[in-house]
Amino acid sequence: MAEKFDSFDLKILAELQANGGLSNQEVADRVGLSRTVFAQRFTALVGRPPLAYLTWWRMTAAARLLRETDGPLSAVARRCGYASEFAFAKAFKRAYGSTPGQYRHHDETELDGLADLG
Repeated sequence: MAEKFDSFDLKILAELQANGGLSNQEVADRVGLSRTVFAQRFTALVGRPPLAYLTWWRMTAAARLLRETDGPLSAVARRCGYASEFAFAKAFKRAYGSTPGQYRHHDETELDGLADLG
């Protein structure tokens, strides 16, 4: 993408990542934009709408944690912004085609290219 990332754009990304439980309106309010302008600017900047980006970001983080740690799934879910292990597992399976536990135990070469949520 040829868009220039300025400090305002980075503020939008940081706000969404840090506060994934916020609605588009709440994030827009925090960065001083209307919800519509926020969604348009975010999509132009990142290439996907805010909710799709947030889901991709959470699933990418979850996959990394599952590969690199052996903590309980509930801890991975919380670290990725999910209050419920069930909601996390459902979102993960939709993204990767396997449960988090199955993903954790598969050989990495079998999982290349999954989670292209965009």
